[in-house]
Order: sequence, then structure tokens, then C-alpha cells
Amino acid sequence: MKPKLVSISEEIVRWSFEITVNQSEDWFIAFTNPTAGPWKRITSPDDLGRIGEIHRFEIDETRPDLIIVNDKQQQVIIIEAKTNFKDLQKPVQLIKTSELFRELTAKLKDMSSNGHWGPRSRYKYSLGLLWSSGDETKTQIVETCIEYLKNISDLTQDIICIQGSFENEVLKSNVFKAISGEILSLPN
Repeated sequence: MKPKLVSISEEIVRWSFEITVNQSEDWFIAFTNPTAGPWKRITSPDDLGRIGEIHRFEIDETRPDLIIVNDKQQQVIIIEAKTNFKDLQKPVQLIKTSELFRELTAKLKDMSSNGHWGPRSRYKYSLGLLWSSGDETKTQIVETCIEYLKNISDLTQDIICIQGSFENEVLKSNVFKAISGEILSLPN
């Protein structure tokens, strides 16, 4: 018997994933976009571990939901979160997310002289999609990610998928690469 799926809001899925990231020694959260929270700024530690602001979003500027960084793997993931996968499939959302990823990646890659970001400007940048597990199939996920890649293929070869689920009364984040299907262990 297939377990009943429990709908989890975008905020809860994101918060649950943030807890996972915060448990990691290798990853850190450079930006989170809570519904109500501190003003919208990207921060990062410098070589001495001092946290500094590297970018502040304007009030009407489009923002991602989350940016996470791994200095050991030299990777930055810019994440768009939605309550369900269908919201990530909408053509308007696909265009909006792709444009945001392209623009923000260009901005962050142009910060090579920033004392708090510098070397991170040369990292690998990936688009991440985060949602609450539902009725989506692997085929739907791959087809949707291919559509995203058509808009950003010169910037990344795969999309990181973070699928939040409620299993045995525990919130989990399943992390995998959409096209290759490689299961990722986060935190690691």
C-alpha cells in the first residue's frame, strides 16, 4: 500500500532543507528569502570567517528562495522553491526562474574582487528546484528540467532537485541531479 502523501507548504519544505544544510560542515546558507524576516541580503564569510554583505536586493528585485555554498566542492546552488512541482512547471515560472538564475549568476561571477566572495566567483553555479513531494513522476521532473536547461545550458549541465517529503512523521529532503539521476548526499 502506497503511503498517503502529506502536502507540505513551500516555507516548511525550505525550512526543513535549511536545517539539513545548517547541520553540514561543508555547506552554508548565503541567502534565504523568508516570507517575513531580515532584509534581503546575500552574505558570505571572508578568509578570516567574518560575515559580510556581498549584495542587497532592491525592494522590487526578483530574488531566489535560497542560495547555498560549498567551498570544498566549489559550488553555489541558487534555489527556487514552490509548494508543489506543478508550480515549477508553469511557463511563466520557468522563464522567471531561468532569468533570475542567469542574472544572479552573472552578478555573483562578477564579484571576483569582493573580499567576502572573491574566489566563489569562479565556482560552479547550479540551479536548484525545491518542492514538496507529490504526484510528479521522474519523467515529468526530467522533462521540466530539460526546459529549464534550454534557457541556462551555457551556465550549468544539470539541475539540483530537492524534493521534500513527510515520511514516518519525519520531514526529509531528497537531493538528486535531475538529468543524470545521481543521488546527492546533503549535508556532506
